[in-house]
Amino acid sequence: MSVFASVLQSSSIRLLVGEDRKEYLVHRKVLERHLTDLHIPSRERFIEFDGDEESVGYMLEFLYTGNYSREDAAPQKSEPEPPLEEPVHPIILAARTSTLGVWGKPPALHTKYNHGKPAPKRRPTAVITNGIASPPASPPAHKKHDPAAHQSADIAGAFLVHAQVYLLAERYGANSLKELSLEKLRAALKAFELGQPIDRTAALIEFIKRVYNLPIASEGHCKEGRTRNRLRDVVVAHAVAYLPELQADPAFNAYIREGGDFVADLFTALAGVKVTRR
Repeated sequence: MSVFASVLQSSSIRLLVGEDRKEYLVHRKVLERHLTDLHIPSRERFIEFDGDEESVGYMLEFLYTGNYSREDAAPQKSEPEPPLEEPVHPIILAARTSTLGVWGKPPALHTKYNHGKPAPKRRPTAVITNGIASPPASPPAHKKHDPAAHQSADIAGAFLVHAQVYLLAERYGANSLKELSLEKLRAALKAFELGQPIDRTAALIEFIKRVYNLPIASEGHCKEGRTRNRLRDVVVAHAVAYLPELQADPAFNAYIREGGDFVADLFTALAGVKVTRR
């Protein structure tokens, strides 16, 4: 009997994932074989599993197939949203609702339409006094949609998928999945090319912030001192490669002035680059 066949014949256990406690039915031998840091009680029928549903789904795909894929992980340009309807000028709106009509002409009276059905009553949009309509309040200002910011967030989210899979694999000791997720992240970052450099820097800045906001695995889940920093090392190395472009972006300079772990890691990486070049 093949190893895979014996795995499929093994008993199964339910994984409860997320706040909604979504259930995944998984073979015990699959978990025992790949997740070395996961304790599986012999008599329990289910176990609580840390991680978001999306990352756990990719991890389970890897456990059974040796790979995971996400069709929309590649950065794509966002579809432009339809333009907002332009507000009507208050003077024009007042003229439309006034009994004087527009430009001194009497207003058109349409009491019936659609085969004799009475016209629906419309809510007045201006206050009418002595036959003269006062201009209504100015229309509320619409919040402008920033397609560039929306696109940067989408791209950063696509990169973040591999980062979250890495952290999940690190937590449960799935070393092969850790290597695969870092490989996929490097490939995605390398393939990321946009026409305008400002778009690339905005997406990279957003990704850096999200990665450094992710929880780091505790020492109890790490067998090597530097293991938990490998994800950040990949991000910092990419930031060093694009440092001239990043420095030209005010948002990056503002983020650097805030300090934090990324600044410390960036300075350490830059010091290593200078020592290597000597």
